[in-house]
Amino acid sequence: MVTALVLQLIQCATILPDSLCGDKKPVKPHQDILVLQKYDVAVSIGGNFLTTFLNKCKSRSNETDFRPLFENFIHDLLATVNKPEWPASELLLSLLGTMLVRYVSDKGIEQSIRLVSLDYLGIVAARLRKDTVESRCKANIIDSMIKSIKVEQEKEGDFIENVDQFKLHPEERRTEFLQKILLDFLAVNAQEENLIWDYARHFYLVQWYRDVIYQRRRMKDAKKELAVRKSKGITKHRTDGMFLNIKI
Repeated sequence: MVTALVLQLIQCATILPDSLCGDKKPVKPHQDILVLQKYDVAVSIGGNFLTTFLNKCKSRSNETDFRPLFENFIHDLLATVNKPEWPASELLLSLLGTMLVRYVSDKGIEQSIRLVSLDYLGIVAARLRKDTVESRCKANIIDSMIKSIKVEQEKEGDFIENVDQFKLHPEERRTEFLQKILLDFLAVNAQEENLIWDYARHFYLVQWYRDVIYQRRRMKDAKKELAVRKSKGITKHRTDGMFLNIKI
């Protein structure tokens, strides 16, 4: 129950205003900032909770041993990480992994705490690695599922192929289609007045939008760096040519 409440708290922090969700026009710069701020708030909540929880596990001033509770919390996250209604589990596991690595490498922390942190880190890493391998093995099943869904959508007249999708890599087209199906699934369940599904849907939207913004920034920075390197190369070539002319 505690884990579910924490996940809901994180996910409800990303609820977007109706004006932004219903607007089909391109998102304006100030709206980009709003989306990024929503995600930053969710990350901040998750980070603060994990920091407090881990500090409770380190402290021996209280009679309550928080380590079994924390271990149960980790197993709850691993049990919900692949559930569509709990996307915040992946965020918490990512933050937790970073914190545990810091704890393991910090020699100022008690040896027993570092060993426990290493055990926790091993549990999380092993499970996520297993999920990654299994998901790759199920690629054919996913493609078959996508094909079946498209056939049903064509029968109902709901499937419209976007011309811009052909410009994408096949893997990107697959990802985009699965994202749309996931959002539709959450939207249908949210109509039953279950806020958990609505919170999850908004969390995915904010997270994916943030990923797109950061990806475009990286591409823009890479282009600038390439342009700078080219300009330096041209300058160097011209300089060498000047020296050659002087020597001649």
